[in-house]
Amino acid sequence: MHLSPFGKAYLLLGLRMGEIIDNYVDACFGPEELHQLVNNEDKMPVKALLSHCAQLQSQIGDQGFTQDRETYLKKTLLAMETSLKIKNQEGMSYKEQISNLF
Repeated sequence: MHLSPFGKAYLLLGLRMGEIIDNYVDACFGPEELHQLVNNEDKMPVKALLSHCAQLQSQIGDQGFTQDRETYLKKTLLAMETSLKIKNQEGMSYKEQISNLF
């Protein structure tokens, strides 16, 4: 399976989130070496994962995706960011949490 650098970073973010948030990833069909990499590394701090998420969010427009794909990824990364902020106990209204997650 060929992954772009963006795709690899996106999958790694999700897998790393799964290490600190129970049941965050229920299935992943990505390359086995990414699973092994995450399984063999120390759990990443939430702040570092938030930084990775922000980096991906800033790169979406440079990937050449269709508008629909960009919209999907922006919403998915916002939900990932929100999950990390909740895990980090950052203040956010319930309404904002629901809006960002769904």
